[in-house]
Amino acid sequence: MHERTTDFSEDVLVRLMFFAMLVLLLGVSCGDPAAMPQANEGPGEPPTDLASAQEAWRHAGITDYTMDVKVTGCFCPQPLEYTVTVVDGQVTEHTSPPDLKHPEDLTVELLFSWLGQWGANDVQATYNEYGVPIEAHVDAPNVADEQADYAVTFQAGV
Repeated sequence: MHERTTDFSEDVLVRLMFFAMLVLLLGVSCGDPAAMPQANEGPGEPPTDLASAQEAWRHAGITDYTMDVKVTGCFCPQPLEYTVTVVDGQVTEHTSPPDLKHPEDLTVELLFSWLGQWGANDVQATYNEYGVPIEAHVDAPNVADEQADYAVTFQAGV
């Protein structure tokens, strides 16, 4: 008689597990497809504005990258060229134009800051799928010497 109770308990347990799996599967299949993660979901379409680019950058979670930036079109005697290597979110190597009084560690976040200091009408930028500004033209209409073109070569991973 004791065996029969065990068989009954096992049968109930199997049925409950089956029912739980069925409910789980039905819940997943009937959920909102747009809200569900997709397998092998890539970075998506490149953003078209600074706020979306910053969000894409945060979402990408990239902490290791190299970046070359060339600034032209400014009232500079020659193009300004920067190179940076970032590992675990920290600048590990960088070069900047030698004649700068205060060279900065140029990062993606600093590019966002530079572009953000101008109004949306003063900046035309193109972003990659991770939100990195890969091309930008800045031209403040009421300021004679505040125009520049930025060209960025970006490589995720080091």
